[in-house]
Amino acid sequence: MDRSSIPSRNPLGVCWLAPPSHLSVNKLVVTDQDGDRVLLDQINVEMRAGESLGIVGASGSGKTLLGRSIVRHLPKSVCMKSGNIQLTPADSGDTLDCKRPPQVVMAPQIGASALPPLSCPLHLVRDVLQWTHTMPENDAVETAKDILMQVGLDRSTGVWRKRSHQLSGGMAARAALAAAIATAPSILVLDEPTNNLDTLTRKAVIELLLKINRNMGIGMILLSHDIRMVAQICSRVIVLEMGKVVATGEPVTLARSESKGYIKRLFGPLSDKVHVSKDVEKQESE
Repeated sequence: MDRSSIPSRNPLGVCWLAPPSHLSVNKLVVTDQDGDRVLLDQINVEMRAGESLGIVGASGSGKTLLGRSIVRHLPKSVCMKSGNIQLTPADSGDTLDCKRPPQVVMAPQIGASALPPLSCPLHLVRDVLQWTHTMPENDAVETAKDILMQVGLDRSTGVWRKRSHQLSGGMAARAALAAAIATAPSILVLDEPTNNLDTLTRKAVIELLLKINRNMGIGMILLSHDIRMVAQICSRVIVLEMGKVVATGEPVTLARSESKGYIKRLFGPLSDKVHVSKDVEKQESE
C-alpha cells in the first residue's frame, strides 16, 4: 500500500491527498468552561511527519481529551484556555504537488459501531470522498474501490456491498479505516483502535495500521492504555497522568527503566516481555 497506488487526482487535475506534516503542540492548557478545573496542563508534543506516536495512560488521564484537542473538536463542557497547535507540511519532495492543506482526522472507533447501519463499505467510502473532496460520483466510486482493496477488502467476497451488521469485526475495522483514509489525513488519530477485538482480528488491524503508517506516509497518533499494542506500532510514546505529561520516550526504553509507581504499573505487561527477552539473550550468549 502506498500513496502512488491510489489515484491522487480528480478529473480537474487537483491532488486530493493531503501532504505529510509535522505536528507541534505548545503549552496546551484545557479547562472546564468555568476555568475552575485544569484538565490538560501545559502539554507539549512534537511529532515528525509520518511518525507513529502513542499517547498512553490510565483511564481519566486525558488521552482522549488531548486527541480531541489536536483535531479541534472539544466537548462543549471544556475549552482550550491557552497554548497553540500547529500543523506544518513537510518538505518531502513529493511530486504529487498537493494542493490540499494538511489536516488531522480522528477516528474514535474503527469497528462496526463506527459505521452507518444502512451503508455498505463501497457507498460509505464513496460518500466520504464526495463530501470531503467534491469528487464526481464516478471518480469517487473508482477511488473508493482502490482504497478498499488497499485495506484488504476484496471485491470477490461481496463485502463491498454488505451492511455493517453483516460484517465481521475485522471487515468492519478495515471499512472504518478505509473511510478514514478517504478523508486524506496528514495525521490519523485513533482512540483505542483494537478495543473489543478478538486476538486474530487485533493482529490483523495492527498489521494494517503499520502498513498505512509506513507505506502511505500518514502519521498516526494512538490513544490507548494497551501498551503492548502501542509498542508494536509506535516508535515513541507520551505518558499522561491526570492531565500532565510525566514521561516520554521509546516504549521498550520506558519499560526497561527503573521507574516505579504509575509508569511501572502502566508498562508492566511490556516490561515482563522485555525481561523474558533479556533472559533469553543471556542464555544464548552463555
